[in-house]
Amino acid sequence: MAVKTRRYSARDVTILVIGLGMAVIVNVGLIWGPTVASAALSGTDWNGIGPIEW
Repeated sequence: MAVKTRRYSARDVTILVIGLGMAVIVNVGLIWGPTVASAALSGTDWNGIGPIEW
């Protein structure tokens, strides 16, 4: 019994790329951005006021 494969239209692919792109941007902005910033700041001598001493 042959199984038909469905081809996705250009509109389907565009919507998929936009949806995944937005999810990646939100993920990076809200999760990975602060995580990387926190890891970078943990290697400094900074009390929150004044310049950062690396």
